[in-house]
Amino acid sequence: MPPDSPSLADRLSQADRLLQQGRPDQAEAMFLAILAERADQVEALGRLGVIRFQQGRTAEAERLLTAATKAAPGDAAVFSTLGFVQAAGGRHAEALHSYDRALSLQPRFVQALYRRGKSLAALGRPGEALADFDRVLALDPRDVLAVFNRGLILRALARPSDALAAFERAAALKPDFAEALFHRALALEGMGRPLDALASYDAALAREPGLVEALNNRGAILLDLGRPEAALASLNAALIQRPDYLDALNNRGGALRQLRQYEAALADFERVLAREPRNAAALNNRGNVLRDLGRWTLALASYDAALAVDPRHLEALTNRGGALRRLGRAQEAMASFEQALSIDPQHAEAICDRGVLLAELGQAQDGAREIERAIALRPGRASYYYSLSEACRIGADEPVLRAMRGLARDMGELSTTEQIDLHFALGKALTDIGDPDGAFGHLRQGNDLMRRRVAYDEAATLAGLEAMAQAFSAEALTMRSAGGDPSTAPVFIVGMPRSGTTLVEQVLASHPAVFAAGESHALAETIEALGGPALIGAPDALARLPDEALRALGAAYVRAISDQAEGALRIVNKMPDNFRFIGLICLALPKARIIHTRRDPIDTCLSCYSKRFTGHLPFTFDLGELGRYHRGYQALMAHWRGVIPSNMMLEVDYEAMTGDLEAQARRIIAHCGLDWDPRCLDFHLTDRHVRTASAVQVRQPLYQSAVGRWRAFEPHLGPLIAALGPAARG
Repeated sequence: MPPDSPSLADRLSQADRLLQQGRPDQAEAMFLAILAERADQVEALGRLGVIRFQQGRTAEAERLLTAATKAAPGDAAVFSTLGFVQAAGGRHAEALHSYDRALSLQPRFVQALYRRGKSLAALGRPGEALADFDRVLALDPRDVLAVFNRGLILRALARPSDALAAFERAAALKPDFAEALFHRALALEGMGRPLDALASYDAALAREPGLVEALNNRGAILLDLGRPEAALASLNAALIQRPDYLDALNNRGGALRQLRQYEAALADFERVLAREPRNAAALNNRGNVLRDLGRWTLALASYDAALAVDPRHLEALTNRGGALRRLGRAQEAMASFEQALSIDPQHAEAICDRGVLLAELGQAQDGAREIERAIALRPGRASYYYSLSEACRIGADEPVLRAMRGLARDMGELSTTEQIDLHFALGKALTDIGDPDGAFGHLRQGNDLMRRRVAYDEAATLAGLEAMAQAFSAEALTMRSAGGDPSTAPVFIVGMPRSGTTLVEQVLASHPAVFAAGESHALAETIEALGGPALIGAPDALARLPDEALRALGAAYVRAISDQAEGALRIVNKMPDNFRFIGLICLALPKARIIHTRRDPIDTCLSCYSKRFTGHLPFTFDLGELGRYHRGYQALMAHWRGVIPSNMMLEVDYEAMTGDLEAQARRIIAHCGLDWDPRCLDFHLTDRHVRTASAVQVRQPLYQSAVGRWRAFEPHLGPLIAALGPAARG
């Protein structure tokens, strides 16, 4: 080398500067030139190995670094760098060997200790990893990465408080450390502190707005807190950055479901399942949306699919029980709840649902005890108080009423759904103890919240009732009266909700020749199967169905309701709003029997207003809308009364039932073409699953206290009475 040429040290320094300046190609050329002169030059071998690693040429990087360790077996830094490259290739056991060599040469080598801790953690040896990070911090208490990784290990060891302290220390050492704030939020979530976790996610996002995991987790917390609009915004932001982020899609489906955007929610869950058909969470969530849409059989299939993937999925087991309960398969529902409780005996949701089912099966005291047990486990869950209020009367001095009032004092801390549940629970409880003014205040607030959550087109609904009368005119029914399925089995109990339909059904169900199918959707489902969902809302199309379609529709309905009714002469469907389809029933099932239950209009509407229907009766949440719907119903029933055969429909007044049960029961049984059976008078003793808002009442002997109940609430009912107009008196 000429005497004026740069020394080896100068050339290495120049190459290092080029690396620092972001000019790796020029640095690489210099290191190669040095190695061409001295193949064992340790610094050049090590630096070139690092460059090769950065270029993704891991095998070559490891070869160069291995050569460097042979050239300088006493250089701890080279062994540490070799270990780092080996760890990056997933070969942590070999990396440990390299780190140990480095530490044998330099026991206080912080970098090697830190890297060794990370490899130990990757190998599933958290205790040893924690010891290495502690050794690092003993040497350098401000090593923020060691503090952070120590927190990760502590969280993995189920020491959330210690992990939280570590993440907070890391964030204090490096205020812009978004990942430390993110993991701090995870620790807070694990400690049951969702609001603090939410604040920590917000802090992380303030430092790194594109942290998609924080956006997703933030959305999930907002969803759990019952703030679906805010959750949706956060989840949309995550999906803009990562459209295929399945967790965010799943959570967004949950937000859309809470916002009652069911079809959009279903689409998100289907997108997840298209990528991961065995995603148990998405299968369960899809079942929830199908349940909300009233597609109970499909919902059950989705829960079953989730359980095929994960038989211990508690939420899917509990939801499956709920679907089976709704489908009238009480014993299977009970088995599903019991299976969930065999996995977790303290699973409050399954305990509560089991209690509700027991009450519906006539075991009211046992059911109430189960629901109270769920409340003891989760005293802040308002839905459990609602279930208890429906299962039994809550006394004025009972601790549970004090607990409900305590929750109500912090109503703003509850999600909208929980607020609704608590308002309706207090409305029922205060009614029971004789405080109509206090009760109505809660009922009004609960209904106002529900009304804001449902989509109800009043004009279209009332126009649909009028269109049904026009389509099924007397002339249309007379011209088409010769067709349909000849079965004599179907019995339809129709009317307004809360008008006595369950009482009439229970009287019939007490007859040995009758099977009661409950509130069956079979008619609507049969219509949908024939012509799609749009056919239900198209009166003209229904009235113009050809004879063969009418026969097919009638036969399909009979098959649908006969599955569990072996040997029954009459099969009762107590879906109240089938009153809309009386004209169609007349054509498709001309030998069916219809029982129309009537009750004082104000009592009927007040009773509807006092129940937290889940949204399939959207007209019940506003007194004015409720009254106008009742008028539309009355007008359609008056039309049917004048156009269908007089022997097809029997009208039964609730007040007459309470006044002379035997006379009315005999009319009902005779109308159905059955011999009288005295067991029909002991309807409250009949052992069957009753799944309606009247489930507890029909287990009691007949009482008259519900007649004229509205008068105690009269000062609050002005909008209803005005909307009913002359119809208020029946």
